[in-house]
Amino acid sequence: MAYVLFRWEKYEHGYTFLGIYLGAPVLLIAVSVCMLKLVLPGWRLKLSLLAGSIIFATLLIESYLAFYGNIDLRVIKARASGIQFDQRSKKQMINDLRAEGRRAYPTIHPRLSLKELEANELHSIHSVDNQETIPLGGIASVTTVYNRESGQWVVYESDEYGFRNPAGTWKHDRFDLGVVGDSMAHGAGLFDGKDFVSLLRSCYPRTVNLASGANGPLTAFAAVHEYCTILKPRFVVYFYYEGNDLSNLSEEKNVPLLMRYLEEESWSQDLYAKKDAINSVLLNFVEKEIRKSDSRQARKLFQIFSLHHLRQRIGLSSGRQPELQPDLALFETVMQRMREEPKAWEGTFVLAYLPAWERYKNPDTYHVYRREVLEILRKNGIPVVDLHPVFQKQADVFSLFHFGLEGHYNQVGAQLVADEVRKVLESLYQ
Repeated sequence: MAYVLFRWEKYEHGYTFLGIYLGAPVLLIAVSVCMLKLVLPGWRLKLSLLAGSIIFATLLIESYLAFYGNIDLRVIKARASGIQFDQRSKKQMINDLRAEGRRAYPTIHPRLSLKELEANELHSIHSVDNQETIPLGGIASVTTVYNRESGQWVVYESDEYGFRNPAGTWKHDRFDLGVVGDSMAHGAGLFDGKDFVSLLRSCYPRTVNLASGANGPLTAFAAVHEYCTILKPRFVVYFYYEGNDLSNLSEEKNVPLLMRYLEEESWSQDLYAKKDAINSVLLNFVEKEIRKSDSRQARKLFQIFSLHHLRQRIGLSSGRQPELQPDLALFETVMQRMREEPKAWEGTFVLAYLPAWERYKNPDTYHVYRREVLEILRKNGIPVVDLHPVFQKQADVFSLFHFGLEGHYNQVGAQLVADEVRKVLESLYQ
């Protein structure tokens, strides 16, 4: 009950919500008190022991679920395939790398900078030169620990702007490809050289990857505006992921700083020039977060007493966050700006449509506005690399995902994406 009251403003409150999370506990307490007063004295002790036993057993089950009940299905799949799954946490991995003398840090995504500081508005917690700033890259020139979706931690050396590019990438005079997108383009779960941007780089050596996890269309456009206008790549390729890009946009439109990119055509955060100041801000932020991570055991304890994991298992969460409705009109506006921006340097904007695992798991019900998105792109004359028909032709489409599970593409899937994008780029270049 305390948790529900504390998080009251975060959730939708229907009668079912009130009945389950507020009415039921109050009624149960009232009935219990009345029963203890009405029953014979000899039974009070028995009922108290019974109630205590039920509470103890419930907390015992919750404790088990909290510490042992969330075994990743990937671990089980890896063991069945004879693959050694690295069980270290990200913090442990960072500490082990630091023990080797390496400057190791976790990946930092733009979304981590945002916090709801005003009603229905998200603002950055970072400022540079006393101005609110949303960094689009991570920490620069460090060993970066990403994720372990393949069973092993993906570790890479970030470039001088905090993105995932080989050393020396930014020294080119003219670029072939400027890549934007989310964790798919960022190469989640794939080692250097195995992700589809690296594979494209083998044919287009002057490729810069500006993607980062959880980026939506508006953040992707911000990366184009901040960096591609300076680098002037022949192609700007946006890897659109149908799994969450539209829902991310519904959140991004509540970020005034991101909306300024659409409202003021020449406005910029000047991130390219402020890279050193931004890096200093991110370093201080991450070091504080790493030190704070030790105190998160208190959060685990609170989850146990609020029966967090048990409620999840039986389908009773502490409130349902409202689903964000896609803003297709805003999406079209962002796509139009993405299309127009490269024309200033005679570049071409291309969108690669990446299908989600759920599309093939639930083909009859999975929708995510694919038809509407493709129609917007067609209407605006934007070249599209549609990966769905290509994936659909595979004998086992799930073999394109890590362990066949929901998430990012594996090396086979990445190669397929790179091959199809390359074909379209070659036809456009000719």
